Amino acid sequence: MCIRDRAYYHRGYFYYDLAVRYLEASLKFGYDAVDTYEYLGLAYAGLGDVRGLEYFRHALERRPSDLLHLKVATMLVDKGEIAAAREHLIQAIDLSEDVGITQRARYELAAVYRNLGESQQSEEQYRAIIAIDDRSADAHYYLGESYAEQGDFVRARAEWRRALRLDTEHRGAFDRLN
Repeated sequence: MCIRDRAYYHRGYFYYDLAVRYLEASLKFGYDAVDTYEYLGLAYAGLGDVRGLEYFRHALERRPSDLLHLKVATMLVDKGEIAAAREHLIQAIDLSEDVGITQRARYELAAVYRNLGESQQSEEQYRAIIAIDDRSADAHYYLGESYAEQGDFVRARAEWRRALRLDTEHRGAFDRLN
């Protein structure tokens, strides 16, 4: 892939179509760089085109990474394919050495578990986030939500209070306590 192909992507939304055009052409002419499919996925996803998911999956086959798994998972959630998203989120967590990516994947995975009605697994994800960063108001808030779903309102309120102490403007915790 020529540098120009990637450069079009990096110029922003109004150039994504050119990035797609030249990246597709490079594949057609037999040039297949290690990141071609990732850039095609990014450009198509940026355009709101479902082909982005296909290209991200192809990129994963070539070079699995935590970020690719996370991106595929979020796209699958948007499509309503929750069970498939769960597997990619687990892979992202397993592969990641980056705390930020791990936390984002855990938040997404906890939301997936909540969507599937698996409160215990959701709770485990929030606890894992808190183990890394006890000052995460959102993790405490959502842990409280998980407790509330299980009917344990005493523990839920305790977590909402912690969230509000950590972030005095946390709207969700404020609303739940008032």
